[in-house]
Amino acid sequence: MDRLLDVQTDKMIGTVSVVLVISIIFNKLFERFSSEGKFWNDQPWTGLRPEWLAGARAYFRSFVSVRDMLDDGYHKKQAFALPMFGGKPWLVLPPGAAKEFISKSDADLDADLIHIQQLQVKYTLGPKGIHIMKRPLQFDVLRRQVTRKLPLLTNSVYDELDPGFKQYWGTNTKDWTEVEAFPTCLRLVTRAANRVFAGSEICRDERFLEHSKLYTQGLVFVAMALRLVPNFLKPVIAPLLTLRSNMHFRICLEICGPVIGDRIRNTKEKLENPSYGWEPPIDALQWLVEECIRTKDHTELEPALITRSLLLLNAVAIHTTSISITHAILNINTFEHSAETIAGLREECDRILKESGGIWTKSALNDSLRLDSTIRESMRYDDLEHLSVGRMVVNPGGVSTQVDDDRSSPLEFQPSDPREEFLKQQQQKEARPSNSEDLARHQTALDLKTTSLVTTSDAFLAFGHGRHACPGRLFAAQEMKLMLAELRYRENGGEACWLNVDVHQCSE
Repeated sequence: MDRLLDVQTDKMIGTVSVVLVISIIFNKLFERFSSEGKFWNDQPWTGLRPEWLAGARAYFRSFVSVRDMLDDGYHKKQAFALPMFGGKPWLVLPPGAAKEFISKSDADLDADLIHIQQLQVKYTLGPKGIHIMKRPLQFDVLRRQVTRKLPLLTNSVYDELDPGFKQYWGTNTKDWTEVEAFPTCLRLVTRAANRVFAGSEICRDERFLEHSKLYTQGLVFVAMALRLVPNFLKPVIAPLLTLRSNMHFRICLEICGPVIGDRIRNTKEKLENPSYGWEPPIDALQWLVEECIRTKDHTELEPALITRSLLLLNAVAIHTTSISITHAILNINTFEHSAETIAGLREECDRILKESGGIWTKSALNDSLRLDSTIRESMRYDDLEHLSVGRMVVNPGGVSTQVDDDRSSPLEFQPSDPREEFLKQQQQKEARPSNSEDLARHQTALDLKTTSLVTTSDAFLAFGHGRHACPGRLFAAQEMKLMLAELRYRENGGEACWLNVDVHQCSE
């Protein structure tokens, strides 16, 4: 019987695969001769070679060589089309168009629609995926509550980082220990961030840390796979592709559901009776529950919907912060002048920690200019993505962007079709020295504060720029600075040290 089931399953998978491949081929042929296809045919392309089926081969080649294609296109000094595996091409604008591009209104270029499409939220975030994205209470909480109350959250983050480093990096100060940098940084960031996002009850649950990570990773891969599928097949294919990520979601809901239920009951009781013997926790989950109650829409209080919102916060915040801090740690310890940089960071941490009475506060972190500058320089040097600040063109008449003051790139195409993006400048005008000692000599403290890690510009796009810049960048910056400060202050036989792990063996 089992053998018969295996044979039937293999036949079904084979049939579905054949149908999917044929559908993708016909879909690509249709797109090529559509009005949108005519627009792309008129654009200068990067990554194309003089070969048979050049477009199709460039499409698949972009999966592994998109950065090489971008580098080639960057030197064209004009807008160009970029083949992108897992979706439609992108129209990439040069750095000279950045300022005008970012200043365009949402009626011309939509910042939310591009995320909805890239994440395929209709299928990956459950039945209310579109609702979560278009009524983003979780991001409003991040923007208004978390950012404003950072002074109250600094100790909470540190309370998770201290035991987290001991658990994941160990406490052996005598022997060298091999540590996987990215996996452990991911766990540290997940734990510390969820202390702020979800509270102490959830952030210390190892099952939640593991399954929220797997859920986020699955979300990205499923979304990319669905972008390959023609629209008419997505309702059929999506349930199969999301089986595993839905399993991780159910486990997270099992962990978060009871906590959310208690928060809702206690919050309602507190609102009705201010003398009720319960104090609201200081975390994003509590503020999200309060926002949901204020909407007076009972569907907003569904534990599954709130859990989805928490996981979406994890999806947009955890991996980006983890990658950035991993790059910073490895860059600092493998940099040509790492000894000087580490000495400068150590001196600053010692001095500021002594001034703040041995406790890291938001004010103390704000004064940590070398920590701030080192992380910023690392983020500039090792970017998170090959493209930044994506937008979807929604103006029915298209948009026109001036390039290099004397040349325009008319984008005359159907609404909600091609996407615009531009390259980050590889040689940024405001780049600062990697050596924090040189930086301290050449810039005043005021100069540093005006170009801090969280200060965005059209030349530093790690957190985006303009109206749609990352709403949680102040929290992310504080978390990364705390992690570097904690690394510096690990005890080694009573003496403070920087790092006692073999970073050269770390893997991503």
